[in-house]
Amino acid sequence: MDLSKIVTAMVLYEPMLLFGGSFPAADPKLGISLYGPYSTEKTIKIGIVGDKDTTSQVCNILEQLKQPIEGPTEHPTWTQGFPGVSPGSPFKCELLTSSEWWKTITAKDISPLESSYDVKQRISMAVDVFIRYIKNLLDMEGARGLDVIICAPPKKMMDLCITAEESRIASRFRRRQWTGRRGREPSFGASQTYLLDFVPEIKESQYEQAFKRTADNFHHFLKAMAMMPDVAMPTQLILPYTLNTYTLPDQPPMQDPATFAWNLSVALLYKAGGRPWRPDKIPTGTCFVGISFYRERPVYGGQMGTSVAQVFTPEGEGLVLKGERFSWPAYRSPKLKRDSAKRLLEKVLAFYEDHAHAKPSRVVIHKSSKFNDEELEGFEDGLGDIHQRDFLTITNRMKRIRFFRLGYNPIIRGTKLAFPDGTWLLYTKSYVPFLKVYPGPRVPLPIEIIQHIGDTPPEILSSEILLLTKLNVNSADFCSLFPITLEFSNKVKAILKELPPGMSPQSKYLFYM
Repeated sequence: MDLSKIVTAMVLYEPMLLFGGSFPAADPKLGISLYGPYSTEKTIKIGIVGDKDTTSQVCNILEQLKQPIEGPTEHPTWTQGFPGVSPGSPFKCELLTSSEWWKTITAKDISPLESSYDVKQRISMAVDVFIRYIKNLLDMEGARGLDVIICAPPKKMMDLCITAEESRIASRFRRRQWTGRRGREPSFGASQTYLLDFVPEIKESQYEQAFKRTADNFHHFLKAMAMMPDVAMPTQLILPYTLNTYTLPDQPPMQDPATFAWNLSVALLYKAGGRPWRPDKIPTGTCFVGISFYRERPVYGGQMGTSVAQVFTPEGEGLVLKGERFSWPAYRSPKLKRDSAKRLLEKVLAFYEDHAHAKPSRVVIHKSSKFNDEELEGFEDGLGDIHQRDFLTITNRMKRIRFFRLGYNPIIRGTKLAFPDGTWLLYTKSYVPFLKVYPGPRVPLPIEIIQHIGDTPPEILSSEILLLTKLNVNSADFCSLFPITLEFSNKVKAILKELPPGMSPQSKYLFYM
């Protein structure tokens, strides 16, 4: 079959980001190096919770971040050198910590974990230690005004909290050496069970007791507990394996030191209330929404699901909104009833107006599963008099088909391949001419837009998706595979799973990073 007769191809322009002084640049690292962050905090006050070793290592790393760090020279536009964080550097701010803002985990805190034979209980007990010390910090007069708290669990504690799946992943990453491509920290397996999976169904009055009994994932449970109303503090988790990599000799790094410094600094700046960058040329009044679902724990009602809306303003501000519970039969794709879909979108619009101080004039909804008629009717009802609307289903099902271009380099980022049925492919994570490299492994795969209902031309929607892949302020990477509306849906859902159904989560995106 000659695909050229049924497929039309085009390459879209690379969208720009805005930095200090509203100056544009295509790359986060270049933009900050030239113009500084879009907005910044003059001083980022950092608390630390760890044992004597990990606290010392965190302080060492914070000192390293204050100085320039040279990047690898093989791909200098991709792995750019780090300029350092100081008032005189492009970051134009200061990282500040003090022994008054530290809490030290002792051997006495860890010993109860060793007496527990259940890893879920050990994780819960370990998180309780951190939350207790974070609360103690926040109650201290000298520690008031902290912007972010770095949680640095001791290696012994973390070893006691690692499941068999996590241990396998961590071992694999510890064996890897940096080979010129950016590695990743060990991530927690998506197929694992979570909080309360083995606890029998209990009454509502027992929720709190059961909630404190067990957990399955240290990162997710820590994030969930840290967003509780009596804490509500942004946290930055740095694992002991990462600390060893960048503070001990003869440790093969998972990322080159400059890239690690970029990512950590940008995350700390954002969690402290700064804005590393913002999108350029998104029409005023456009509200981007990513809708996803997660299945609740059996202890909270059996076959029940909850909807999640991730809302993004034209300024790039991310907000998380928890929707209603609904019945989710096993082995079926989750779908909203008409009234639930209407109420969810009404809450989204009210949420947007409250934070953007204006009603949106256009709404774009992204979902990873197709919209059915009942959902569409509900969303249409919820939109009311907002006539500019687009509904898109975005997946990455194209596993077996590969597209190539002539020459040595892979297909260019921004390549759009349209099919006669109205669907199209978009390459978001592929060869970047500006970087002169493909920042990823193997042959790049596109995302697939398999459903579009609305009036906006696909070219404009694709350009917006490309821009939304550059709004991950948890790192200084050039882009991500999915738009930010969907990129972190799994992480957000995994954290929300750790909260009882009746509890309202924090809305700001920085609590989930």
